[in-house]
Amino acid sequence: MRLYPPAWVIARSANGDDDVAGHPVAAGDWLFLSPWVTHRNPEFWPSPDRFDPDRFLPEAVAARHRHAWIPFSTGQRKCIGDQFAMMEARMVLVTLMQRARFAARPGQQVTPEPLVTLRPQGGLPLLVTPLALGEAKSAAPLRAVPEPPPARSSRCPFPFH
Repeated sequence: MRLYPPAWVIARSANGDDDVAGHPVAAGDWLFLSPWVTHRNPEFWPSPDRFDPDRFLPEAVAARHRHAWIPFSTGQRKCIGDQFAMMEARMVLVTLMQRARFAARPGQQVTPEPLVTLRPQGGLPLLVTPLALGEAKSAAPLRAVPEPPPARSSRCPFPFH
């Protein structure tokens, strides 16, 4: 949800004249905000490409700007199904993780496809290993993975045609 937010870009029309970070904005101008870029901003997310569930502990959330995490947009136009989607995702993840382990295929590259919502281009085939009954309770918990090599830009990678 942070690195691959469903709403990868959000468009809004300015209600009135304003100034955004030193740039004049006229009433009616279109503004675009990208959670894809915001969620990779090292000002809010140290080591932004690293998987670290501790980023969402209550004390970490309280210390971060409230708009640094906007997978469902924010304000009056925020998705009304955001809480349901997060609850459903947790339930599905827990159910699946109790029954199997999932891994990417060796050398598999995932290319994001920016449609109305962000999705993996061509799907996301995985290697699935079913667990024996009761094995999930003894399986090791998920931990933060090591820092990936620095190579990616935080700029939005999607071409606009």
